[in-house]
Amino acid sequence: MLLSVGPEEAPALTVSSHMDTVWTKMEKPFFLREDSSYLWGLGALDDKGPLAAALAALKRLKEKKLDRRFQVMGTCDEEYGLTGIRYMVPAFCHPSALIVAEPTGMKIIRSHKGSSRFTFRTRGKAVHSSLVPRGENAIYKAAKIITALEHYGNQMLLEPGHPLLGTDTLSVGVIKGGTQPSFVPDECTFTVNFRSLPADTEERISRRLQEAADAAMVDYEIIDRSFDAAALDTPEDIPLIHEIQALQTEFVFDPLPRGLPFATESFRAAEFGIPTVVWGPGEMETAHTEGERIEKDQLEAYSEMLCQLV
Repeated sequence: MLLSVGPEEAPALTVSSHMDTVWTKMEKPFFLREDSSYLWGLGALDDKGPLAAALAALKRLKEKKLDRRFQVMGTCDEEYGLTGIRYMVPAFCHPSALIVAEPTGMKIIRSHKGSSRFTFRTRGKAVHSSLVPRGENAIYKAAKIITALEHYGNQMLLEPGHPLLGTDTLSVGVIKGGTQPSFVPDECTFTVNFRSLPADTEERISRRLQEAADAAMVDYEIIDRSFDAAALDTPEDIPLIHEIQALQTEFVFDPLPRGLPFATESFRAAEFGIPTVVWGPGEMETAHTEGERIEKDQLEAYSEMLCQLV
């Protein structure tokens, strides 16, 4: 989805917000509940609220005579594969500047970590569990590699870090092996999520992980690797940040640019040299939970600030 107001050939400011959500066991997830301070519901915070605020700004700006273009882009698949933003940018949307409307508590985010995933596989020899010496346990091999990766992850925490993002991190999030307790397993797989800094490349991340895994001194293979999102590191002195900072001060929000430990779809625009920040209403703490909610006052302020920014 891409909606626009203003002259077609004019410089454009785009606000991007994703339309997919993460399912939870929330009671009445599709019913929007309201109290004096919050709106509650599935996706209200991540990312329907910021999208609604941007659309409200678009509607208001439609009534004004603009010499700039304002666009609201709704993307899909942000929560897992980020295919929507890759499809839209730059083929259908190549603005002069882009704001990713994630819930940042109205803080300006100019840097965030990248995210990649690696799936390892170890192989063994299956036998009945009463004949252990004749078999080769693939889970034991995987455990040795996981222990080596844990050690390397702890070492990374001691390295010099990025001023806004800290250090690289890794975590084993999924492990699968064996079919039943009475058999020695002949195969085991596990998946590592690596959170990377702006200076990291795909080649460097792969090499570091493999070197760490090699320390276990067991045979393995990496059967899948995906680099979901690159890290973001937008310079602090760009006009887009200065303009938002002025509005932050006027509306009594924190004007200091910050970093985030997780990834967003902002990396895609940055790949093509488009000045990009992450900035939006709502506190991330309730995202992906049964108590998801967004602050009404931040929604209203954000919509008004977008209008003034344009």
